[in-house]
Formats: sequence, structure tokens, C-alpha cells
Amino acid sequence: MEKIVAAAPGATYPAFVAGRRACPPEGCGGVWGYTDFLTTISDPTHPEHDPTLEWAGGAFDPEAFDPGEFSRRVQLGRYVGRRGRRRETRPSPDAC
Repeated sequence: MEKIVAAAPGATYPAFVAGRRACPPEGCGGVWGYTDFLTTISDPTHPEHDPTLEWAGGAFDPEAFDPGEFSRRVQLGRYVGRRGRRRETRPSPDAC
């Protein structure tokens, strides 16, 4: 948090104000799995390139991010990941 400001009249909260990069696909194996995933999909000669992209839904842009869409989903009380599974916006007790 950088600062606390007064609520803007007519604004809807919570409001998402910034972010970057795509969320890792669910089930990719955490931080280390995501690193391996990115390495694999960025190298078309990697033997697992095509099957990994297929698993991820056919395409994956790690730089893609839509703050408006993410904010809309947060305001609805849920975030639906790339694979269509609902994710609660409240952290789970075992979240890392």
C-alpha cells in the first residue's frame, strides 16, 4: 500500500488499479512449474512445446493483462482463471 485516500463519489469498490503479466495457468506447478512452463512455450523446438500449449488452451501470452476485466471480476466477488475455473478472491488458508 502506498497511501490511503478518500473514497471517490460514485466509485465501486474494491477497485483494482494496477497489475502486470498473466496469471499462471492453474495446475502449472507453482513458481517453479510456471518458470518451466514459460521456458517450454517460448521455445518452439522444445519437445514439449506443442503439448504444453495445447494443455494451456492453445495459446498463452505471459505479458497479457486486462485490468478492467480483472477489476470487473473482483467486483463480482470472483476471479475466473484462463481455464474457466472459479477462484475465490479471498485467499485460502494454504495459499502461498
